[in-house]
Amino acid sequence: MVFNLKGKMVVLRRLKKSDLNQLLDVGNNKLICKYMRFNYPFTQKQAKELINSSRKHNQYVLGIELKEINQIIGVITLRRINLKNKNAEITIWTGKKYWKNGYSFEALNLLIRFAFYDLKLVKLWANVDSDNVASKTGIIKAGFKQEGYLVKQIYYKNKWIDQLRFALLK
Repeated sequence: MVFNLKGKMVVLRRLKKSDLNQLLDVGNNKLICKYMRFNYPFTQKQAKELINSSRKHNQYVLGIELKEINQIIGVITLRRINLKNKNAEITIWTGKKYWKNGYSFEALNLLIRFAFYDLKLVKLWANVDSDNVASKTGIIKAGFKQEGYLVKQIYYKNKWIDQLRFALLK
C-alpha cells in the first residue's frame, strides 16, 4: 500500500530497501545516535531494522523525503498507537545538514494532522531527553506542552537519563 503525506518541502512515506544508503548517511551522527539510542557509528544492520520496522501494522515509521533532492533526510514515527484511548507517541530525527531549515517542523505538522484527522487521535506525546535542547525547542514550536519530568526514565550505556514528557491535544 502506498502511503504519502505531502507538504511543501517534504514527503512522508514508508521506508524502502533502496533507502538504506541514505539512512546510513543521515543517521551516522553522534548526537542522533545518542538521542535515538542507536549504536555509533550507525550500522547497516540498524538501518535495515529501521526499514523493516516501517512494515509493522501497529505503527508508522516514515522516511522524511526532501522534495528538491528526492532523498531521505530523516525518520518520523507514530508508534504505541492506542486507538481505545486515542493517543500515540511521536518521534523524529533528521540528518545534521538538514537541521534548522523547517523540514522537521513541516514533517511534524504533517504527521500531527494525519494522527488527529485520519486516525482520529486526540493526544500525541513525546519523550525528550532533558539535555536535548534542539528537540525540546522543536516540539514546543509544534505546539506541544510539557506535562512532566520523568526522573531516571532510561538506563542507557551505564547511565540514567531523565526525560521530559510533552503532549499535544487536538
